Amino acid sequence: IVLLAVVVALVAFFALMQSVRSGLFGELPSEEELAHIQHEQATLVLAADGTVIGKIFAQDRTNIRFEDLPKHLIDALVSTEDARFFEHGGVDGRSYVRVFFRTLIGRDRSGGGGSTISQQIVKNLYGRHRHGLLTIPVNKMKEALVAQRLERVLTKNDVLVLYFNSVPLGENTFGIEAAAQRFFGKSAKRLTVEESAVLVGMLKANTSYNPRLHTERSKGRRDQVLELMHGRDHLSRAQTDSLKGLPLTLRYTGGDALDVYGYFNEHVAKEAKAILAEITKR
Repeated sequence: IVLLAVVVALVAFFALMQSVRSGLFGELPSEEELAHIQHEQATLVLAADGTVIGKIFAQDRTNIRFEDLPKHLIDALVSTEDARFFEHGGVDGRSYVRVFFRTLIGRDRSGGGGSTISQQIVKNLYGRHRHGLLTIPVNKMKEALVAQRLERVLTKNDVLVLYFNSVPLGENTFGIEAAAQRFFGKSAKRLTVEESAVLVGMLKANTSYNPRLHTERSKGRRDQVLELMHGRDHLSRAQTDSLKGLPLTLRYTGGDALDVYGYFNEHVAKEAKAILAEITKR
């Protein structure tokens, strides 16, 4: 009976997988589409000296290049979200085994989820759709299949850049560069180790761990990220303890910070739209 149940389950699994792959539950993005993903960015309004005095956007995002990502930021992300990122091809079978035995059987939620960084990118870019009772397995299969396609057309470095440019970090802020500017008033390449840990910690729940709204909760999550970095040998015990002893200090520059230029920025936006309209007309 057990053997029969296993066989039936495997047949059902592969039948569903093939249905998802064939597009029965919605067309999957092609490798060509994945290789040419582009994110919309905020338009920056600059003063004569290059200072940012305004932003015009639907989503507050400023894209970043790989060379501008600090190593400790990458270490924090991989340690926290996908420890075997540099070893798998988009899907980590070991993580699913861990989730099954530790999280589902053992009821230990500290074990984390089974989604890789690439699968999280797919979820962030394409969202999830409802399919009745099959919603969860179909969405998980879609993310796994597309994640594998993604890693066939992009290098690991490109995947990291795509993730850091697409991830939502609360307050209508997308991408690590915009978040670094908003919460710490600096470019992502100038983030310190503990500041990187704060932003990576927000990925679990960007409102609950928002350092402006919930400082103590955010600090606790930051310290968890630092411990995970220590567990992956990216920080020594002494470094970890020293960084955990630091207060969580922000230099918040979101929202109200640019209000003083509000009328001017509105005028700039209107003039820019008029110029673009004329160019399009011609």
